[in-house]
Amino acid sequence: MRVRVGRNLASFPLPGAMDREQRCAMENKALEAFAVLIGMEDYGGRYVSLTPDHPNAIDDAEYSELVSRHIMFKDMSNDKYLQAAGIANDWPHGKDSYIPHTHIYIYIYI
Repeated sequence: MRVRVGRNLASFPLPGAMDREQRCAMENKALEAFAVLIGMEDYGGRYVSLTPDHPNAIDDAEYSELVSRHIMFKDMSNDKYLQAAGIANDWPHGKDSYIPHTHIYIYIYI
């Protein structure tokens, strides 16, 4: 099952108005919540990031595999509408996914 939810944290602007630093800060804030889920027996799983040099960064091969399995989103920098909205700015910084062992995926569009 895949669920997409649009929501913003109160301490951050909407994704179209964020700069790279804010995107990475929001990713790290979300990781705090995912760490709690990863530690729970019912959810577990892992967290992966597309942000270069992030401790949870994945390589191109794993990224391609996750995209093909519809677990990770495609390269947003190629979408003219996301570019115009500012959502594709700073690609791939701040882009990540929580992958629980329950097959429910959470993507972060920052």
